[in-house]
Parts: sequence; structure tokens; C-alpha cells
Amino acid sequence: VGVLGVRGTHFRVRNDDEQSVLEVLDGEVAANREQGKPTTEGEVKVDARHGLLLKKQGDLKPVELLAAPQLIGQDGQKGDAPVWSLYVRPVPGAQRYRAQVATDKAFMNIKQQNFSSAPKMSFTGLKASFYHVRLSAYDEQGLEGETGVYDIFYYPPTTQVR
Repeated sequence: VGVLGVRGTHFRVRNDDEQSVLEVLDGEVAANREQGKPTTEGEVKVDARHGLLLKKQGDLKPVELLAAPQLIGQDGQKGDAPVWSLYVRPVPGAQRYRAQVATDKAFMNIKQQNFSSAPKMSFTGLKASFYHVRLSAYDEQGLEGETGVYDIFYYPPTTQVR
């Protein structure tokens, strides 16, 4: 549905048959509907912390990405399958939230991922360890906002046998 020109940047792109979603985290991306030869006619520049929903028709209007959610708390439940819950400060305009739990800073070894329409995500089956948690929020267009990363020691509560 379009052409993206990268200019030294960090960005995300997702595609399906109807549209492409572009989120620029750092730098600048040029978007255009013209296929084949790059041209500046009809080109839209998408700056850092902005996103674009690129459909086959309609205006190309970059919008500001949502801010990264802030982690404000965590808790757990005891039992055979302990539940670890993360709470984030609600982000104005957020339709859903995503949390990824990984064992490495590069998030190459993601242990679990959770989406929620509420600012709370829960995980089960994780062992006690230090984890890297990446949080983001999605707006009404489905654009994923900026990400916040936290290092957390998770120690699941245990049930004591008497």
C-alpha cells in the first residue's frame, strides 16, 4: 500500500492486506503511496514519537504516539500457579496495553506477553528471577506508543504447609 524510506532511524512496521502501521521511535521515516521509483511527490515525513496509519486511500496524517506507560505497582497470589500482576498508570487515549516479560535486556528471550484493555496485566508460571519488563499502550488507530522498560525481581509467594 506504500513505500517507506528510512533515514537513520528506529521504527516499527506492521502490515496486512488492508493497511500498514508505522511507528517512529527515533529519527525520521518518509512514507509515500507511490510504488517503484522513490519520489518526493506525495511524500509524508513521520518524525520521532509519531505514527502513521497507511491505507490504500485517504490522507496520510502522522499522529503523536502515546507515552510509555509507567509501572506503578505489582503484586502476586499464592497457590500452585502463582499469579504475578503488574499495574500501570492509565495513559490518556489508550485502548489497550501490552506487557512483555523477558530474561534478557534485548528482549530476544520473551517468556510471556500479555495484552489488556485495563492498565493491569497478569502472568502465571514464572519462576523467581530478575526479569526485564517492556510496557506500551495502543491508541484507537492501533498505533503502539513508546515503550518503557523496567528491571524487576519477581519472587512468587509460596503456600506454607503446616
